[in-house]
Amino acid sequence: MNIYFKEVKLLRRWLFMLSFALVFYLVGSDYVEKFINYPVWAVIGQKDWLSFRTAVPAVQLLLIYVIPAFVPILLLLLMIWWRPQGVNRALIFLALLPELWAFVVTGNYFVPQIQGPLSKAYSLSLIEELMRNDFPLRGIPLLMLLVITAVMFIKIAKHNQNFI
Repeated sequence: MNIYFKEVKLLRRWLFMLSFALVFYLVGSDYVEKFINYPVWAVIGQKDWLSFRTAVPAVQLLLIYVIPAFVPILLLLLMIWWRPQGVNRALIFLALLPELWAFVVTGNYFVPQIQGPLSKAYSLSLIEELMRNDFPLRGIPLLMLLVITAVMFIKIAKHNQNFI
C-alpha cells in the first residue's frame, strides 16, 4: 500500500494505512467470532461454560479484539483534518457511521444484555439471540465499513495516478 501512496504526506498516509489495516482486521476477526466461535458456544454446555469463558484472560480479549475494533474511530476522526488527497470529508463521515453504530449497539445491547450475563452463566437462549442478531446489527454495518474503506483506498490511489 505504501508503494501506491508515495505522494501522500507521511501523517496522512499512516493514518489511512493504520485505519485500513485495522478495519480489515476488525471485520475478519468479527466474522470469525460470529460464524465460528458463536456456534461453538452453543454446544459447550453449562458444565464447561465458565471455565471456557475464563480461558482467555480479559486483558488479552481487550488487546486482541476490543481495542483494535475501536481505534479506527479515532483514526477516522483524525482523518477529518488530515486525510489523504482524493478522499473527501463526506466519505470519512460515511465511514464513521457504521463504526459508531457498531460501537453504540455493542455498548448498549450486546455487552449489557448478552455478553455480561453470559460471563456469569451459560444460556443457550442468549447465545442463540447473539447468533441471530449479531450479523444484522453489527455484521452488515461492518461490511459497509469494509467497502467504504476499500473505496477510499481506490480514490487515494487514483488521485496519485499510481493505481488503476
